[in-house]
Amino acid sequence: MFCSSCGAKVADTARSCPICGAALAAPDVPSAAPSAPASGASPAPDAGLAAPAQPVAQAPSSPAAAAPGQGFAPQAPVQQAPAQQAPVAYPQQPVAGAPYPAVAAEPPMKWYKFVIWVQLFLNALLLAVTTFQLAQGAFTFVSGVFPSFAAAYGYVPGEWVLFTVFNAVFAVLFCALAVMCIVVRQELAAFRRVGPMHYYVLMGAIIGVQFLYIAIQSLMMGTLLTNPTSFSGLFFAVAMIFINKAYFDKRMHLFVN
Repeated sequence: MFCSSCGAKVADTARSCPICGAALAAPDVPSAAPSAPASGASPAPDAGLAAPAQPVAQAPSSPAAAAPGQGFAPQAPVQQAPAQQAPVAYPQQPVAGAPYPAVAAEPPMKWYKFVIWVQLFLNALLLAVTTFQLAQGAFTFVSGVFPSFAAAYGYVPGEWVLFTVFNAVFAVLFCALAVMCIVVRQELAAFRRVGPMHYYVLMGAIIGVQFLYIAIQSLMMGTLLTNPTSFSGLFFAVAMIFINKAYFDKRMHLFVN
């Protein structure tokens, strides 16, 4: 080191300058560095001072509670599948104050039941009776003109073969119409898409065959045969076509098979 008075170089351990005799300040001796604590051992605190408590970071209870910079990686939220709700069973009759879905009222079907259970079966029965009478040689529509079927055949001498053929042909036609009544009835009962159209065709065929029967028979007898039963059947068939056309048009969504 150097003397602070004369600037001479002196030894580091000298207490005074050998040149000018000025007292020298004791040099600063660095204190020994504290030894490093052993691995796993905590350093001893200074005497009389309590070691500060280290804050303990608590794990957040949820990803949203973790503050940024604390070392916790946010977790992706787990989506839970929605619980399946049981279907609501609505009562047949609406209850005051309870929700009830708006459902379009179905059209009444009483006339439909009459058609398939009464009208078509009755038509088939009457056509079957007419077929049986024609097969037996009966001249149905002239029973009011002649006292017996034999008298009707004898009205045109030598023409019995023509009458026989006439009865046989129309017996087959009326029998076919009776079978068609049952077939169409089954189609309507099963809600077939073609059921209403086949019904109109059936009623038209009945009208056509009955009108043709009356016309040919009147020509063969040379007089107009006006049997109330036959003409009432014609008017009934015509009325059923118009009534059921308007009825089935409102219910065509039911005939989907």
